[in-house]
Amino acid sequence: GEVSDGEGLRKVISVGGGLPIKEENRHLLKKLGTVFYLKATEETIYNRLKTDTTRPLLQGENPKQKIKNLMELREEIYCQASDFIVKVDKKEIEEIVVEIKKCL
Repeated sequence: GEVSDGEGLRKVISVGGGLPIKEENRHLLKKLGTVFYLKATEETIYNRLKTDTTRPLLQGENPKQKIKNLMELREEIYCQASDFIVKVDKKEIEEIVVEIKKCL
């Protein structure tokens, strides 16, 4: 399926990392359309988020270990929820978009 605004335009919905954890949310994502898991290494995620103070799960000591723990807990769920997995480490946005378009 596609998400449409009534005029046939496709939409991209970016969800937070915790959203797919609930089974009902995974079902909703599948109903909305094609689901991509933009997979990054722990190091990439850390570098992106190390100055972000709005993420309570990563506050306190050893955020790298917290990221690793969350990724280990969520990896299987993310893979099950996704139609496609795109590795995003060391890639520009344009490269990622090209890879996504190839899957559609």
